[in-house]
Amino acid sequence: CDAFSLVSLALGLGLAGFGLAALLTERYLARAGAIPGGGIGKRLFIALLLGVLLLGLLLVLFPQCRGGPYAGVAPEVAALLDLVEEAQPLWRALGSNPGLALQFSLLPLTAVLLVGYHLGRARGQDRTLWLGLGVLVAGGLAVTLWQLRGGFLANAYAGLALAWLMTHLGARAARSPRLLSRLGLRLAPVALAALAPGLAGKLVESLSEASVAANSSPLAAPCDLGPALARLNQSPWIDQVPLLIAAPVNEGARILLQTPHAVLAAPYHRNPVGIRDNELIMSGDEKTVQAIAADRGVDFILLCPIEGAAAATGM
Repeated sequence: CDAFSLVSLALGLGLAGFGLAALLTERYLARAGAIPGGGIGKRLFIALLLGVLLLGLLLVLFPQCRGGPYAGVAPEVAALLDLVEEAQPLWRALGSNPGLALQFSLLPLTAVLLVGYHLGRARGQDRTLWLGLGVLVAGGLAVTLWQLRGGFLANAYAGLALAWLMTHLGARAARSPRLLSRLGLRLAPVALAALAPGLAGKLVESLSEASVAANSSPLAAPCDLGPALARLNQSPWIDQVPLLIAAPVNEGARILLQTPHAVLAAPYHRNPVGIRDNELIMSGDEKTVQAIAADRGVDFILLCPIEGAAAATGM
């Protein structure tokens, strides 16, 4: 359910169906005089009813997704997903990686402020348009409370509010007689959108790292498979391409990048069987290791170095 599949297509069609049904219902009831003037309560009730019906239809069509987007994955894969920063909820990311959380949320929060400013000033149709934009941005931000990468949606909608800011400052620039003033007004929203999230995130990240370094003991050295990878790029191993290697799962991508060999697993949750077998090789008893390695055709097992020396075990 977390793949580009019929589930994703159905979700998109469901959202489109919700919008179309809401529009047709609004026009029908307005023509019939059932929703005079405001009618916010009736509109919310109809929207809730449509949403529940469409969600129920999706769950009937795809019952396997009732357990969430990662339902049915192996426990080893679930443990890996729990470490993926973009898959963390916003509230957890604020504690573990505030810089990354700020990168995802700075522009949507700016857009919320712009929307709030306009809602206090706009009237009639303009107010309705800004309210609609506010719902989109707030909805995108709500997704980040489930997974941080939902911020991509909120940032896309935030671009609409920033487009107004660009237009507003561009109109002021056209009236300014000074070249530097015109350039500054035109470039300000571009710089905000392109640079502010990254720069602010890096600043917060550096401050938090400095705080951790000042209040904690030195961390253990990371796993360094450099010597083993250098050997795998030399004869006779370079002549036996590709060897299949089982290694700590987070080192899989580096092995793929720096050698011509294959790996049993890397930190990509689309390969749950490989991750499960790899973890059993890394942590299982000798009999289990030999059985899985033989079944999968593993040529080498690479272990994390001990006291600076990388260990490689030939199968």
